Amino acid sequence: VAEGREAAGIPDADDKIRIEEKGSGDGFELASPRGARGSSAADVEDSPSAVAKERIVIASLFCGYFGREFCTLHLYTVSKLFQTDVGCVSDQRYSAMLAVGHVVGSLAKVGFGVLADSRLSGKQVFLIAALGAALWTIIFGLCVGEVQFTLAWHIMHIFIPGCWVGLVSIVAESVAMERHGKTMAFVSLAFVGGDACVRAIYGSLLTIEGFGWRHVFLVGGTLGAITTIPVFLFIKAKPRSAQASSTISPPTSPRAKAKGQKKEGWGQSTCLRASTLTLLRKPAFILVCLLSFMLRAVRSFFMSFTVTFLVEVSCRSTESAPDAITRCLASNEANSKAVLGSVLFPLTGVLSTILCGYLKDRLAQKHRALIPIAFLSLSLFSLAQLALLGGSTPWLVALASLVATGFGLFGPYTLLAGAFAIDVGGEGGAATASALIDSTGTVGSICIITLKGFMGSDWVSIFGLLFAAVAVAVLISFRLLALDRWTDAKDKAQKKDDGTRAPPALSAASPENAPLVTEMDDGAWHALMEPSRETNSQHMELCVITQGQVDED
Repeated sequence: VAEGREAAGIPDADDKIRIEEKGSGDGFELASPRGARGSSAADVEDSPSAVAKERIVIASLFCGYFGREFCTLHLYTVSKLFQTDVGCVSDQRYSAMLAVGHVVGSLAKVGFGVLADSRLSGKQVFLIAALGAALWTIIFGLCVGEVQFTLAWHIMHIFIPGCWVGLVSIVAESVAMERHGKTMAFVSLAFVGGDACVRAIYGSLLTIEGFGWRHVFLVGGTLGAITTIPVFLFIKAKPRSAQASSTISPPTSPRAKAKGQKKEGWGQSTCLRASTLTLLRKPAFILVCLLSFMLRAVRSFFMSFTVTFLVEVSCRSTESAPDAITRCLASNEANSKAVLGSVLFPLTGVLSTILCGYLKDRLAQKHRALIPIAFLSLSLFSLAQLALLGGSTPWLVALASLVATGFGLFGPYTLLAGAFAIDVGGEGGAATASALIDSTGTVGSICIITLKGFMGSDWVSIFGLLFAAVAVAVLISFRLLALDRWTDAKDKAQKKDDGTRAPPALSAASPENAPLVTEMDDGAWHALMEPSRETNSQHMELCVITQGQVDED
């Protein structure tokens, strides 16, 4: 009975199963409870009104997450101007500040993930994180002194990661499962395309006379707060009780319940320890975390130091004297040119993200790892080119390499903490899975940023290290592909074995239950295993068996 309930997607153990009468002597068929949609992630119908509501949710999320980029890219686009103006922040201290910020963000992301899966709705998490990040962005622009800058930067990074966790939770709550891939790909364009647009905006503002790095933070925080308005107005917070009812409950028999909790499912436990242990039992989750570690490290390097690299490339290509190069590095003109050139890296990632999201929904589960294998192979060639030339790379070659690397990197990366997280975590654990996957990636960010602080401007060694990280990611993707194919073959064999197995015998535990068991002929038993969605027939209600009337052996 517990397996029948799970296969039918009965959301609450206290609900009644509706048995549809097929006719005299034909047995019965099990239908979904009224208002339920089986195992769908969002429990919504494909009616025009429901699809329209989904589109409003997606558009609001896109706008809100686009605004988050104003609170993320500020320091990365004005790093040289910031260090020159402040003076007390060396390259190593700057890298250390970024690395500790990623540590704080990683811990905060796990906390937001648990809150989104247990106590708060996705909307509440998103608004708290977005508005907090906007406020501390403005405060950072008003700070004076290294201690104040460091404190404001770290507090800012408590809130920034929560935006993605809230976004994933909202998608899991509000969008049907079969549209998760395309939805996450589209929403991911907010930070891929938003990255390009925000860099272009900041680069253009720096060309204005008198516009300094502090103005970038003030403008970014204000715009980041404004873009949360659609999320506040058009997304409805889903109560935790409604979310809990949309997931499959454990079996109701005490013995079966204990077995079911050990075997699979999130049950009613939402603590971090239980959620993490559930995910760690899945090999696919471990591989996705390792992929996130490698790809996030590469992405974080380019997001943090692309402008620095392009400023040096630009100044070395136009100036030869050391003093002239030093003056060029501190000029607004060179920094504006580098910021606008860095737009190409995320801009090409837009097409990559759309294409990967489309392929994710089109390919079978056993073929999903082919996406990172194909795209990351392109990034290997461009990184090899940069590793050979280093800081002496010509300007156009550097831009072409950024284009190829961005196209190969962004698509696979956006799938990991989005669509892949929903795959391994399900609706009940999507936010926690996303937080853990992205937090693992944050560790990679910390490592590469720390190493950059020690390596300085040794671009040959740095790009060689990035090449090795992408190569390892390709090998991990091959292992994930093999695991998915093995799992698919095992599931098919299990289904084939279940199809040829004879229906188990039913026994009554007491005389009053004998009529119930007698009426459940072979047709009714198979109806429990393979529920029908027919609704145009006479209904009769039958209480769920709860006291072990079925022989478990």
